[in-house]
Order: sequence, then C-alpha cells, then structure tokens
Amino acid sequence: MKILWKKISQVSPGDTSGDDVFDPNSFVLLIAKGTILDSKTLEFLKSRQVTWIPIGQPDQNELDEDSAITVESEIYESNALLAPELPLVLSEEVYHKSISRFHDLAGKMMDHGIIDPGEVINLSNDLVNEVARSHPKILNFVAFLPAGFLVKHSVNTAIMSITIAHHLKQPRHILVQLAKTSLLHDIGLIYSRGYKDLRVGEDIEKQYNKRATRNILIHPIISVKMIRTIDAAFMEKDVETSVMQHHERYDGTGFPIGVKGKNITFLARVLAVADAYDTLISSHTSQTPIHPYEALRWVISHAGSVFDPDMVRAFVEIAGVYPTGTVVRLNDQRTGKVISRGDGSVARPILLVQGEEIELEKVSNLYITEVLGFDTMEKN
Repeated sequence: MKILWKKISQVSPGDTSGDDVFDPNSFVLLIAKGTILDSKTLEFLKSRQVTWIPIGQPDQNELDEDSAITVESEIYESNALLAPELPLVLSEEVYHKSISRFHDLAGKMMDHGIIDPGEVINLSNDLVNEVARSHPKILNFVAFLPAGFLVKHSVNTAIMSITIAHHLKQPRHILVQLAKTSLLHDIGLIYSRGYKDLRVGEDIEKQYNKRATRNILIHPIISVKMIRTIDAAFMEKDVETSVMQHHERYDGTGFPIGVKGKNITFLARVLAVADAYDTLISSHTSQTPIHPYEALRWVISHAGSVFDPDMVRAFVEIAGVYPTGTVVRLNDQRTGKVISRGDGSVARPILLVQGEEIELEKVSNLYITEVLGFDTMEKN
C-alpha cells in the first residue's frame, strides 16, 4: 500500500488513514493507522489544526501529484550533484550507501516511531572512518534528492562536520559524537509542517531574520524530544545539548535559547557552519539554492556574528576561497570549474579547463579574474 499525504479539504469520508496522525503541536496521537475516516473525525482533526492526512492507497492507483505527495519516492530518482562531472566527496559506494542507510533510519522514525541506536552509531563510525581515510578535498555533494531534503542534508552535514573537526585534529570519540549530532540534528523538521514529511527544508534567510514558523524555530527542541520519546537513554549529554544548540549564534541572537560564544558546545559550533552551507547549496521547496562560492561568502560574512570564526576559518582552509563546483574565468579568458582547493594557497585551486586539470599554484602566469557562478560553464 502506498501513502499519499492529502490536504484535509481533499479527504473524503470513507478514506483510510495510511499512518498514525499526531497533533501538529505535540506528540499526542489523534487517530491510528488504518482508521476509516468519517465526517466527525475529519472535523475533529480540523479543530486540532491538522492540515494534511496520510491516506492509504492501493499500489496500482496512479497518484495525482498536484493534490497529494507520495512518500515512496525513489531515493535515486535524480542524482543532482553540485558538479556532475567530478568525483563525490567520498567514494560513490560509501556516499550513496550512507544516504540509503540514513533514509531507512529516518523512515522508521517517521513511520513507526522507532530509532535504531546501533545503526546510528555504526553509520557514524563508518563516516568517521571514511573521512579519516580519504581526507576530503573535493566537496561535491548531492544537492537535491527526491526522497527528501532531510535525508541528504543529514549525511552531507555529517561529512562536512567530521571533516572540519578532523582538520582541527579532534580525537576520534569527538568525531563520532559530532557524526551522531549531525545525523540527528534536524530530525524534528519531520513535524515542522504539522504532518510527517522527510522533504521539508529550511530557509536560511527566514531563520536569520526570525521570520520562520514557530515549529521551524523550535525544531531543535522537537528533535531532542522525539529522540527522548523513542529512546531516552540513547543520546550522550553532549550530543543532546549540541542538537539543541545547532541554531544558536555566536553573538547570542540565535534560537531556541540564546546561548552565546564559547558557551555553545564545540559540536554545535562546528555543525552550525556545515548545516548552513549545505542548506544554502540545496534545492528544495523552501529555498532556491545558491552556488557554492556565494554560500561560502555568506558563511564568511557572518563569522563572529552567526558562526564561531575559528570554525569558519577551518572550513575555508578545507574548501578554499572557491569551493568545488565554482565556475571561474581566467586571465586568458578561458573558463574553468573548481575541482578542489589544492595543496597550496586557499585562493589558488585546482581547475578543470577544457578537459585539462590545472593547478593554479603551479602556474604563475594564470589567475582567476572573475567568478561566473555555478552552472554557467561556457563552451571553449
């Protein structure tokens, strides 16, 4: 049976709930999976501000995508990479397998209220091992996933966070804690629309100006509450606190509490940078993506206000001034795409130009004159 998320105004008496329905402002169960809906039940759900309902549908029914959202999207229906012609941040097998594993974890949490602590720990350890082994320099990620923003965002954020902390020479147990924090930090977004959905995204601009909905602004608290409800003993105190603090700002103007400076946990200060960068370069319904160069400039411009300057500096040392995927023009008028930071100056990356790799650090007469954007490669 497939599940369609339908607007409550489009649900008819006689439809069957395909999943449990919870109060959008709490975790109170309103109706159970398999309930046959009648007009009285629908009015009750409306009175509790439920706006979407999961409706069970036979597999053979075609879905009307204009009025309903299927939750059975293929994970790899689209492979929208930042730079399709470049290698991924980790090996293709490890990267895609990690996304698939987290999709299963988040799906069980969303559909059945079950978390598998052992798999979270195993996935965290595997990501730490892979980052330590590969020392990522090519920060090429999936920027859009039909299975949901939350799925790819959690894995991307974990990889970047581990990479930053590894660059700062943090011990392994800190890297594993950071991986767990990153994988779980946005799990509360599942409930941010009043119905359960892995595809909900964040809008950095709205959050920065505190114009986001209340459920978005308190989703760090919801994330912790969800995990506590499922398994109260699962999170270490540092992980729990860091999940709660991942939207706190260095100047104290963040949410949900307003913690300031170094009083924000180390894990949360690292996570904040990776979280913002991946959100900015992501394509989802809440936000139009911006190219990596502008995303990095945004992060740099908010060092000392939103972000810990030390964490921003570490990220720039990894990504370079021109992150993977940035399209640039050289002084000889050729265009190229940044492959990686390279081993020298952060402003002298490795480029792909007319099918040839060029290390600007080793070519003194070539330099970047203009940033053209992200997907604006010209034919040379």
